[in-house]
Amino acid sequence: MSPSGKRIAEIVGAFAGAKVAVVGDFMADVYLHAAPARLSREAPVMVANWEGETVIPGGAANAVHNLVALGALVYPVGIVGEDSAGIMLGEFFQESCHNTSGIIEQNEVATVSKMRVMVGEEGRSKQQVLRIDKEPAQQPSEKLGQDVFHRLMTILPDVDAVLFSDYGYGLVKGTWPRVLRAENPQVILTADSRYALGDFVGVDLVTPNHSEAEALLGSPVLTDEETKVAAHTLRERLGAKAVLITRGNRGMLLHDGEGDFLVAVSGAEDEVTDVSGAGDTVISVATLSLVAGSNALEAAHLANDAAGVVVTKPGAATVSPEELLGRALS
Repeated sequence: MSPSGKRIAEIVGAFAGAKVAVVGDFMADVYLHAAPARLSREAPVMVANWEGETVIPGGAANAVHNLVALGALVYPVGIVGEDSAGIMLGEFFQESCHNTSGIIEQNEVATVSKMRVMVGEEGRSKQQVLRIDKEPAQQPSEKLGQDVFHRLMTILPDVDAVLFSDYGYGLVKGTWPRVLRAENPQVILTADSRYALGDFVGVDLVTPNHSEAEALLGSPVLTDEETKVAAHTLRERLGAKAVLITRGNRGMLLHDGEGDFLVAVSGAEDEVTDVSGAGDTVISVATLSLVAGSNALEAAHLANDAAGVVVTKPGAATVSPEELLGRALS
């Protein structure tokens, strides 16, 4: 059952001022825009004319971007390289975030960037034809990881929640939530981990997609029944209060110990423009909702509606409180 309009307004209204630390892999998403021109005489490939370039926060930085757009006071915790992508992210954090003492600028590890080549005729939606990833040659050293964790522990007393956004680049450790919980039992802990979700024991909420759940459990997670079994298994294995499995055009499934709740996809399939970064939006809105006093089911509904908004926009997008209310109350 969906929350009432009054309840939705109460929760979203409480987003402003919530203090959330985002710990994870900060990336830059680069979009190269071009228009098709002709076939090359050198090879059987298209020649496109360059039109412009856009750089936006990606990965864990997209979670930061979503939280900021919803009025939260954000504490990013992690590393950026001393390169052009790292400089861009550093400027974004300085301009947008409440506290940047958790950011370490370093030259040991390059900033992750994902370059997408978008091609289309003028007046039409551009399509992604190629993605080029720039990834570090090595994982962060143990000392660098310890330095990041020390900064996280320093700001822990000041925040309402810690959101872990782990894209698998070796910075975030699944053992960290247990230490944070012991230090501050009241803090809300949420986790989204691409490859190591099984290490994040004792958090309040995890938000894997069905593919990530399949990889972790080694069994299919497709039908409603399979998804329920997966959610029960994950909740028991992780000791989590709630598991929210996202399922693309099949919506979401929440298991919170009280029951299993199917949340239908928000919006129509023909509205979908780009699903990039939708998972960041889901965990950001769910985390903020829990800070605002919602229960897990209310958080799931609001996260689902937020995802329904951002997938109608190109690239890793954000949702405003007004857009979220408009979708949730429609």
